[in-house]
Amino acid sequence: MSITPWYRSFWPWFLFFIPAATVVACMVTIWIAIKTDDGLVS
Repeated sequence: MSITPWYRSFWPWFLFFIPAATVVACMVTIWIAIKTDDGLVS
């Protein structure tokens, strides 16, 4: 039985994708909040 490297298996990449997608979504949300006009706030 040969041992495959960690980067060849599915689960490490799947578990890494969830926090990485959250960071990207957070950055997009911050960018939208900075760039758009707050029309109802006076």
